[in-house]
Amino acid sequence: MAVRTPLFINQPDGQVQPQIYEMDATSITNVHRFATYAYGQNPSARLEVNTANGTLLSGQPFVDTYYIAGAYSTRVDRFATEAETANISMSTDNYNRLRLVHDSASLPTGDTNNFQYPIFLYATSGDDIDTHFRAMSRTDFIDTFVTPGLQQMESDGFWNGTNNRQQNGTHFITTSSNPSNASLVSATPLAINSTANVAAYTSGGIPETQKQTTDVNYYIAKVDFPATAWEVYDSEAGTYDLPLYFDAGTEQIRQHTPTTWANLLGPFLRYYFRTVGSGYYTSYSLSSGTQKGSTYTDTRVVPTGSGYTTRYVNTDDYRTQEFPTGTATTVSANTKRLYITRSASVTETVALAGTTSNPVLFDSFPNSDGDVTTGWRFNTNGTIDWYNTEESPNYYDSGSTWVNTTPSQTYYIRFNKYSGTSASNVSYGPTLNTWQALTSARVIRVTDSRPAGTYESEEAVFKVEIASDSGGSNILDTGYYNTFWEGGL
Repeated sequence: MAVRTPLFINQPDGQVQPQIYEMDATSITNVHRFATYAYGQNPSARLEVNTANGTLLSGQPFVDTYYIAGAYSTRVDRFATEAETANISMSTDNYNRLRLVHDSASLPTGDTNNFQYPIFLYATSGDDIDTHFRAMSRTDFIDTFVTPGLQQMESDGFWNGTNNRQQNGTHFITTSSNPSNASLVSATPLAINSTANVAAYTSGGIPETQKQTTDVNYYIAKVDFPATAWEVYDSEAGTYDLPLYFDAGTEQIRQHTPTTWANLLGPFLRYYFRTVGSGYYTSYSLSSGTQKGSTYTDTRVVPTGSGYTTRYVNTDDYRTQEFPTGTATTVSANTKRLYITRSASVTETVALAGTTSNPVLFDSFPNSDGDVTTGWRFNTNGTIDWYNTEESPNYYDSGSTWVNTTPSQTYYIRFNKYSGTSASNVSYGPTLNTWQALTSARVIRVTDSRPAGTYESEEAVFKVEIASDSGGSNILDTGYYNTFWEGGL
């Protein structure tokens, strides 16, 4: 498990043909930022209107109140009195249309040969220069793109913003039937705010239609920016600076498109956004969180007087009707807002990487003919370091962890040699087959004291186990970690 440097195709100024390059830090950050686009193509938490999917979002109904005219009266001898004329009345519409859908999601397992993941450069045994292509492993992909992508989304304000590019794929309330950089999830309004249209009622119109209102429709929309809105898009070339991968079907190296990248990365993001305790679990509510979009308001006129109105048609037709009057006022008790919520709490999980057939690899290239010592260090804060006597400092971050958050309890670790040379001048340790408390950093190393010119390149695979008890009766996870060192033959 490691962070890899992906490859992409670029055509620098002055170059006739495109070339394959390793991405620099800026390009990689742009790909991480593009995770928001990938997730937005198929979010695992979404809102629907007036369907049978998911569950009704709690806190409904959206309540709309408004006044309508009373029924009109007509007499042949005189106008009906105010008391004889039907009063205006208040109508109430309750809208229970908003549904929350959480799609099921599982962490992708990947393909057998990891062909679907981006490729990077590596050196074969005995080479000092990275000149060969290799597809990332599933854990490489998570370390290189998934975890940094989630962290970039957090840094960009995915859960703390409104309707910008950084919130692509999130839902919001809008009063527009054609919101910019967004798409309606349904043409059916979430709710309607009807307010009596006082000016529509006239004496000459008696009998007036009882309900005459000015309506404001509230819709649910999804932030939906195009792929060209992200930095990975090269506007001059009309291409996207996305990683290369090996197409096993055609046996060609291809560059990802926004669609293929979203299809690859999106399911990983959906898993974390859907999983309670992942630290990224996302939902919506009508009670708390970060507001998304417009505030739903119920406005109605406050009656001033009876609205009693007369109309003389002829000696046999005297008409009366009472109309809504007054000015529109917000009914604060019926105000509602949509919020996006995130459960930032993380379920503490021990997770080691590597299998017997595909252990996590650490390459070491000695620069001297003396002893070579290389290996791994498991730290108390959950991180894992590489160790190499040929480097300065000897320990440096491997980019991987053995637990997903700062440990809240004492764990125990045990190392065993799974495979490696049995030469007499090669030793393993310092401690094998013994449970050690992770109250201090624990190290597993291999030391080769042979002259470098006397052996070819070697490797040692260590089996690593972590348990919750000192006797190892409850082993939480097992992983395999390979350390490779180069000889001089």
